[in-house]
Amino acid sequence: MNPFLLFLLAILSPLVLATAMLVPPYVAIAAASYIIYYKSGAPHPLADKLGDVFYMIDVYTQLFTQWSHHIMETSLFSYALPLLLIPIFGIMLSLWLSGKIASKLKDIFQLGVAH
Repeated sequence: MNPFLLFLLAILSPLVLATAMLVPPYVAIAAASYIIYYKSGAPHPLADKLGDVFYMIDVYTQLFTQWSHHIMETSLFSYALPLLLIPIFGIMLSLWLSGKIASKLKDIFQLGVAH
């Protein structure tokens, strides 16, 4: 394998792994917050803030705190399930995706070193 391509891959692989580990949980947190705050008809209150990572994490933290203080009063299907299951799915997807990418990168580096 061309040493320049191997060097370029060595520089870009941490970025690819970081993206694979961070994007699915953030998308899951944003989706859970978006579903819980969904009100039909009016513009969604979180639509303008979806790109602000820290704001969305803060919103999810507030939702989780509210749920933990009022577990018995919240709806199971419209509040608790999106709040808990969607982020868990995002974390599982992140772990699976980063494992696949790390395995493929290992194969590429071993192939590059062998030749």
